[in-house]
Amino acid sequence: MYCRIPYGFTREADILIPHPAEQEILEQIRKLRSSGLGVHGIAAALNADHIPTKRAGAKWYPSTVIQSNLDEAARLSLALT
Repeated sequence: MYCRIPYGFTREADILIPHPAEQEILEQIRKLRSSGLGVHGIAAALNADHIPTKRAGAKWYPSTVIQSNLDEAARLSLALT
């Protein structure tokens, strides 16, 4: 059974492999958050920079930012903004 591949990863057989370009974007999200931006601001910044989501052509939304593959503490922090 397969489920959605988390942002920042690709799948090879049944193994999740880090996706270098998406891992860089996750780091950018962490930096934006640590600079004080909330999820709305982060989504707007990613859209303004034409950063692709996992589904090419889709827009970033605050919920997309929260759902991206961040550690649990970061998810809780983002969800509170």
